[in-house]
Amino acid sequence: MRPSVADVGLAGLAGTARVAAAPVLFPLVLVALGVMLLRLRAAPVAIGVLVLGGVAFPLSRITREASIAHVADLLLLLPFLYLGIRSLRQASRRPAPGAVVPA
Repeated sequence: MRPSVADVGLAGLAGTARVAAAPVLFPLVLVALGVMLLRLRAAPVAIGVLVLGGVAFPLSRITREASIAHVADLLLLLPFLYLGIRSLRQASRRPAPGAVVPA
């Protein structure tokens, strides 16, 4: 027996809508991140592969083709791996808070 809209209330419907929108939003966020990184020139152009990964991800899940899924996962893994390593390197080069930096 399914509860009616009156039984669930607006809070329950909003939670359900968020859960239902999650699979659609993940690839869109990947595409937006790739475009943002390219436009701001915050990362090399090769990182724009996130845009392709955002497109290939739902395509691989819908078709359930293993070869497309492997390519999509690689298109997502490599840019995030690069960004993570670059972030860790930059964090290790920063001086500690309160440290005296010679002029």
